[in-house]
Amino acid sequence: MKITIAIGQIQSEYCILKGNVRKHIEWINRAKEKDVQLIVFPELSLTGYYLREAVSEVALTITNPYIEQIIKASQGIGIIAGFVEKGEKRKYYNCAICCENGKIIGIHRKIYLPTYDMFEEERYFAAGSILKVYETFWGKIGIIICEDAWYPDLVMQFAQKKIDALVIISASPVKGVPAGTGIKNRKTNYAINRFYARNLGIPVLFANKIGYEHGIFFWGGSAVYAPDGKIIAQASTETEELLFSDIHIGKNNNT
Repeated sequence: MKITIAIGQIQSEYCILKGNVRKHIEWINRAKEKDVQLIVFPELSLTGYYLREAVSEVALTITNPYIEQIIKASQGIGIIAGFVEKGEKRKYYNCAICCENGKIIGIHRKIYLPTYDMFEEERYFAAGSILKVYETFWGKIGIIICEDAWYPDLVMQFAQKKIDALVIISASPVKGVPAGTGIKNRKTNYAINRFYARNLGIPVLFANKIGYEHGIFFWGGSAVYAPDGKIIAQASTETEELLFSDIHIGKNNNT
């Protein structure tokens, strides 16, 4: 079965929920014009990444009007987007919401929270603990968020769950670009993504944040991988881009 997917490699405005929701809906509508079945946005796409003390200010419940706008926009399309979920007992989670045809399919709470170098997530977020499979009308998907992908023992659990596609949403910044070597994070992330595509035998969709935030550059480079690990669609490392690709779902996928 062949489906058309899109990756919305956007530059989110820091803590500007209204503007970010508006951009999401605009890009979702553009995807619908191309008969896309699923559009994927980067990590914390509704809020911006370096939130720190602002986490509580932008945290949303699933009944918040901003989230309801995204859910409503999912009529006729699947959507995966990043946001801060307000949980019980003043806990906040770095999440991916998956919705389709006006309903929430599921929410993945980021399990591994980086707290080293420039990252401070464990100070502001609570960790998720459950790896789920989400049922769409075209197949089963697994969703992980950025640091989750650096733990193969976690991700390879999907081998037993028999998913049809793996979605990785990310906010990966540039840590260094030595002369003549390119973006180090890009090479490492691509190697990881190829590993999962080959070993799970399924397409992998990688949606990474683009642009500057607090002086830090996020390198984009969103990509779609075939089950053999080859990149079949790749976005810019410099600008926003709505990336389209066809993927094949099922036992005889030949993406």
